Amino acid sequence: MRAAAVAALAVVRDAGAGATLEGRLDDARAPQRAAAARVLGFLRLAAHAPALRAALATDAAAEARAEAARALGRLGDAASMPLLIEALAAPVACLRHAAAQALARLPTDEAAAVLHGRLDDPDPEVRAAAARGLAIVSPGDALVPLCATLANDADPGVRVTAAVALGQLGGEAARAALQRATADPHPEVRDRARAALTQSPR
Repeated sequence: MRAAAVAALAVVRDAGAGATLEGRLDDARAPQRAAAARVLGFLRLAAHAPALRAALATDAAAEARAEAARALGRLGDAASMPLLIEALAAPVACLRHAAAQALARLPTDEAAAVLHGRLDDPDPEVRAAAARGLAIVSPGDALVPLCATLANDADPGVRVTAAVALGQLGGEAARAALQRATADPHPEVRDRARAALTQSPR
């Protein structure tokens, strides 16, 4: 019931709702703190950024910190960049994944550099988020590493993500990498590479 009540506040974009949600960031239950952070992100009110930064920095639960990271990304909160970069190196994969998603919404050279560095993360979901984010924040610098990811990543899901991103980037080098991927051993990668070729700008 509490989580449902928190979610219901998402439709009320006023100071009272925001204050209630910020109070939930101190709830004794981690799922409630995570839900409050998530809804604060959907409210997209910059006034809540300080409370979300505090949650990202100090919450004991990785789940709540991850939702705070995503919320800060939705807010486009540039001041959270150092915290997000720190979270991108966290030992918990769900937090690294959330940080990569958030950094994809902060198009800076610094974000591009740290996302590039996570293309070899041990967790495939983090690698996929880093690949997707790099293509967004720095398309000019993403081509070479995404071609390498498409050719060499061990996880087919990550290769699929790279294929989609390269299809959106377009260009001769991207199309050449996608053409090679039509011979990938995994059928979904082959299918996505073919689809990307049909949609890719030349």
